Amino acid sequence: MDGNNAFAAPEADFSAVREPPAGRSAQVTSPIVESLNGTRTWVRVMAFFGFFGGGMTLLGGVFMLGLGVFLMATGSTAEGGINLAVGALYTVMSFVYLLPSIFLWRYAGSMDSLVQSRDVRELEAAMEHQRKFWKSIGILMLGSIVLSILMVVVIGVLAGIGALQ
Repeated sequence: MDGNNAFAAPEADFSAVREPPAGRSAQVTSPIVESLNGTRTWVRVMAFFGFFGGGMTLLGGVFMLGLGVFLMATGSTAEGGINLAVGALYTVMSFVYLLPSIFLWRYAGSMDSLVQSRDVRELEAAMEHQRKFWKSIGILMLGSIVLSILMVVVIGVLAGIGALQ
């Protein structure tokens, strides 16, 4: 059989591909480093805003929890219960805000290392932190959509029950 099989998978010649010397890794090109370096400041700014927003939400949650405890102690059980529930929700939400910010901050740190070393391993680390960031954002978005749909259903059911009375 001859070497011209039309149904065979193509084969690439990798003889021109060079591996880095032993003990060294491949270097990242200047355009890649410059592009990532141009976004690094904005990544840090967005991470800071995430930390700030998460911290403020946590403070609000702790305040609401304290107010709820105070109101419960003074006999205002309905208002105290609402404040406790809202405070607990705010406290949980603050950690939800902080998680993507941690990944962004780590991503920016990996970009700092990449600018200094131009080592492809630093680029790989940066891309891994970015992947974790986007995965966490995707999960949060899906969770938000599911909760929104559940809220619409619950409000619809409660409105239907209220209309029947």
